[in-house]
Amino acid sequence: MSVLLFIAGGAATGLLFGTLAAKGRRAANGSSDGELEPKPSRDPVREVVSERDAEALPPGVVPPKPLGVPFAAGVDRPVWPLRTGHPRRGVVSYRGVDGKVRGSWARRLAAPRGGKNGKPRRNHAGIDLFAHPGDAVLAVADGVVTAVQSFHLGSWAVFVDHGQVVVMYGEVDRRSWSRLGVAVGSSVKAGQPIAEVACMARDENGACTSHMLHVETYAPGTTQNHRWYAGKDAPPALRDPSLLLLLAAQETSMPAVA
Repeated sequence: MSVLLFIAGGAATGLLFGTLAAKGRRAANGSSDGELEPKPSRDPVREVVSERDAEALPPGVVPPKPLGVPFAAGVDRPVWPLRTGHPRRGVVSYRGVDGKVRGSWARRLAAPRGGKNGKPRRNHAGIDLFAHPGDAVLAVADGVVTAVQSFHLGSWAVFVDHGQVVVMYGEVDRRSWSRLGVAVGSSVKAGQPIAEVACMARDENGACTSHMLHVETYAPGTTQNHRWYAGKDAPPALRDPSLLLLLAAQETSMPAVA
């Protein structure tokens, strides 16, 4: 009997310490019991913010935490992609290397999506920026428009190849690029208006209730968006836009209020 009690006690102790250790690992990774962070890649290229980019961030700006997706890179002095009077203009939503979320928890890369009405669970593949409907969407750098596609809730998306990265400017107004003289094949300059923010939903009084710029970044050659399903590796072409946007938010060239 004493031997059995000793074995049972040891098993319970092992279970307790295993649970505490698992909670400690989740805390160290910046996630809670209610949120599953995507599994980081083992590729060291994906795991770090370059020293050059980290030094470009002003003192006090915490670098983004690697999430198993390569950071979008190759754009020197990017322009903030909006001309807006929104009070949260310039806010980038992301999880820092300290585990804390800046901006909006739901607007950051990898925030959970779906899982309702039979839809598969997925990870947010971009970052949503605060904006008003009709705000001008600006090219972050010189580039070439390579594609347009329908997107979320009747909005559209414009793809611009900026050399080492393709930026998808999503949730823009249908055909707004045409009104600005932009088409597939157009060359655009940094800071040039290329589209306008869409209104995707209105309340019973007609007021717009859903409006933002959705930014996704991809490897060169990408001409359509890719979904990142929960529990799966990120699409190989997907890039993390958080560092690019943090750098753009610090530029003195950041567009003033419309």
